[in-house]
Amino acid sequence: MYQHGGGVCGSLDDEDVGNEIRLHLQQLGKFFTVEDIIHFCGTPEMLERLGRTKTISLSTALHWLRKNGWRWARHGRAQYIDGHEREDVVKYRNTVYIPKMMELAQRLRRWIEGVGWALPPSVHRAVRVWCHDESTFYAHDRRKVYWAEIGAGALPEPKSEGPSLMIGDF
Repeated sequence: MYQHGGGVCGSLDDEDVGNEIRLHLQQLGKFFTVEDIIHFCGTPEMLERLGRTKTISLSTALHWLRKNGWRWARHGRAQYIDGHEREDVVKYRNTVYIPKMMELAQRLRRWIEGVGWALPPSVHRAVRVWCHDESTFYAHDRRKVYWAEIGAGALPEPKSEGPSLMIGDF
């Protein structure tokens, strides 16, 4: 009896073959393509394991991805990893920076109803806080859409990807 498509999918369902494909995808990183699976399944070793003379089709590779819990998805937003929570940074922030800013806050001009911006009565010399704003533009900004495993949440990631140009202003 003829089974439509049973030969290829059946051999791709083999646990060892599936593990080899998954291992190959892990080596490529999260931005692999369906074509990467097709090319991998077209290597002499995989053709022999699959019992084939030519590689799998695009639809077979897509079917394998979906069947194994992968979806073409937009990258989830997660917090960035840039050192804000390193032990030495947290210690400095809590023991030096925040106490000093709280001390200086007592000498800032503030809005007083009916008066406007003014110093508190006990303050004779104001402190002015200057804030610095910056934007960074990357040569190869992050890709937003890729094959993601179902249930895989957004992962923390480094702030940058590639060379950058930083623009600063006060």
